[in-house]
Amino acid sequence: MRLLYSGLPRTSGSAIWLCRGPMSAFERRLTTASMMLLLLCAGCGTRSIELPVVNATAANPLSIQDAVVAPAIDGMPYNTALSATGGTPGYQWAITTGSLPAGLALNPSSGSITGVASLTGTAKFNVLVSDHSDPVQTTSASISLSVVSPFALPQAALPAAEVGTSYSSTLPATGGTAPYNWILTSGALPPGLVLSASSGMISGVPTTAGTYPFAVTASDSSSPVQSKTTLVSIIVSVPLTAPNAQALSLPQAALPPGEIAFPYIYKMQVNGGIAPYHFALSGGRFPPAWRSMRLLVSSLEHRRKRTALPSRSL
Repeated sequence: MRLLYSGLPRTSGSAIWLCRGPMSAFERRLTTASMMLLLLCAGCGTRSIELPVVNATAANPLSIQDAVVAPAIDGMPYNTALSATGGTPGYQWAITTGSLPAGLALNPSSGSITGVASLTGTAKFNVLVSDHSDPVQTTSASISLSVVSPFALPQAALPAAEVGTSYSSTLPATGGTAPYNWILTSGALPPGLVLSASSGMISGVPTTAGTYPFAVTASDSSSPVQSKTTLVSIIVSVPLTAPNAQALSLPQAALPPGEIAFPYIYKMQVNGGIAPYHFALSGGRFPPAWRSMRLLVSSLEHRRKRTALPSRSL
C-alpha cells in the first residue's frame, strides 16, 4: 500500500496521521519553497505520526543584506551589486522612487548597478526586491549613492622655512572620498619636521638649513582605493635675525640744524634687531659746505643683519 498526501498549508501548526507499516518504511518530506507535504507509508501495523507545518515566510523572511553602496567616481566605470537574503532565491529588483545617478543603471535580475557616472553629487532612491515564494515576499530599502570627483594632488610649492622657527603647511588634495592617508615614499623631510598621516600637514621646528626634495603618496577611502604621488621640496634657510627678535627700525626724526664753521655730531637712534649695527649712506648727499663730513661706519661684524634706511635731510 502506498499513500500520497500533498497540498498547500495555510496555517502553521501540526497534523497527525495514522500509518500502517514499520517506521523504517515511513518517509516524510517538507519543501519550504512550495510548502508541499509528502507522506509515504507502506506495509503493516499502525503508527501515529505527527508532522509539523511551519510558516516559511516567518521562518525565513526576505531582507536586503546591505543598503550601503560604495561611491562612484565621475567619468570612471562603476560596478556594485545589491544583495538579499532569505525568502526564495531568484530575486527581482526595481527602483520605486528616486533615481540612480546619470549614467548608471540597475539590472533587475542580478541587482547590479553598473555604468559610467557623468555628474558629481548624491542620488537617493528606494529599491524593492521580491522573491519566488508563494505567496511572494517583498522588502525595500532607501539607498544613497554618491558620485565624487577623481582623487588628485594639485601641484603646490610649499613655503620656505627658517632654522629655529616653527613651521606648518598642509599638502592639498581634492576629489575622491575622505578621509585621506599620507605617507612619505622617498626623500626626507628637513630635520625637525614631521608629516601627519591623517591630515597631510608638515609641521615642526627645522634645525638644519638646506633644500629637501621628497615624494609623498596620498590615498583616499574609496573602494577600490585611489592613490596619487606628488614631488615637493622645502627650502630651509638661516634666519637673518635670531628667532623672536624685534624688527630693525630707524625712528623718523628731524636732524638738528648745523652751524657753519662748527663741528657737527649726531648719533642715529636704532630700535630692534641685534647689535652691533652697520651703517651706510644709501642715497642723497651731505650739504655742499660740509664736504669733509663723513658717515662713521662701525667696523664690527654681522653684515647680514636686516637693514632699515629711512631718508634723512640736513
